[in-house]
Amino acid sequence: MEQVAEEYRRERKNQGVSLATSRQDGWGLAKIMAVTDTLPIDRATAIRIFDGNYKGTSRNQLIGLVKKLFKWVEEVHGIPNPIANYRAIPARRSEPKVLTQDEIRRLLDVARTLQNVALVMLIIDTGLRIGEAHSVTKASLLRYDDRLEVEVTGKTGMRRVPVSPVVFDMLMALGNGDVIWTTKQGKAVKVEALQSRFRRMMKRAGMSGERLGPHTMRHTAATHFIRNGGHVMMLRDLLGHGTVETTEQYVTLAGNDLHAAHGRYGLTAVMGLGGTEPPRPKPQPHVTVSGGVVNRVEGEWSCDLYDWALRDG
Repeated sequence: MEQVAEEYRRERKNQGVSLATSRQDGWGLAKIMAVTDTLPIDRATAIRIFDGNYKGTSRNQLIGLVKKLFKWVEEVHGIPNPIANYRAIPARRSEPKVLTQDEIRRLLDVARTLQNVALVMLIIDTGLRIGEAHSVTKASLLRYDDRLEVEVTGKTGMRRVPVSPVVFDMLMALGNGDVIWTTKQGKAVKVEALQSRFRRMMKRAGMSGERLGPHTMRHTAATHFIRNGGHVMMLRDLLGHGTVETTEQYVTLAGNDLHAAHGRYGLTAVMGLGGTEPPRPKPQPHVTVSGGVVNRVEGEWSCDLYDWALRDG
């Protein structure tokens, strides 16, 4: 089984699957290898893979991963698939948690650093997944005559989405060289570190429970887009979804239409956060902030009108 698992990992890597997909594959392989070290196996043994205290969506995700691997084993090695007709349990879809505009402003107030403000603003503005936000670099920020875009890589591969001028400028002013998300020492941070930052900010803003995490902000950006008049097909393209459950149509919108919709219905524009100046973190005891335009010179934030004295929160 170990040899088959390694072959599967290698083939998936050669297919160019994302890091997130690779981790999911590893989860499925570990669950299989926990119940057997040889193939083939019978159906009863295979079903034991799904034993455990899983939520409906997690269990169904595991079923999909395991069925995909057994199908590959059958196609490549001719070993019968023991769960070819095994069905996932229909999962009850819950309403996504959505922040109010007051909660979003409170989150920005406690962000403490310009990098944290930029992280919140980026997801508010684009609805990116945290892994996609982590993939953003200076080179992926694209400026055209009539629009600004950010190129991201994540769960669904590479795509480009519109980004507001205020967010674009904030991101360009951050980081070390091409890298945007850094530690205080200027080293690149992992995606898990960005997730932790986001959760700490939400705790400081008085949020807890299932609302705690960057994906809540993605749900929030998407929900407000629709509430403010945005079209579901435009949102589909903005979020990088392959399909829209409420319709069987598959529509790819023209780039100009998507940019116009983003500029009108995106949460950054509706909340009035899209001006020429980035929103400032609310001053904390260790933070000094005054008005002006941010510039970074030799590692320091400064300009003619103010100085930033900030630290990572």
